[in-house]
Amino acid sequence: MDFDHSLGLVQFTAARRKNAVMMNFPLGTSILLISAKVDVDIESLAKKVMKIIHLA
Repeated sequence: MDFDHSLGLVQFTAARRKNAVMMNFPLGTSILLISAKVDVDIESLAKKVMKIIHLA
């Protein structure tokens, strides 16, 4: 929220860990958490998820 005005709203966050990728998508007052295999294409998956939850 601190940087929403200057940088825009957060669309998603992602963390590539040793054994998995964790992605978070804001949904109003909730958060959608997705875990995926470590070799996932983060940008491609994020675009698909945002299309489904109507963020894109």
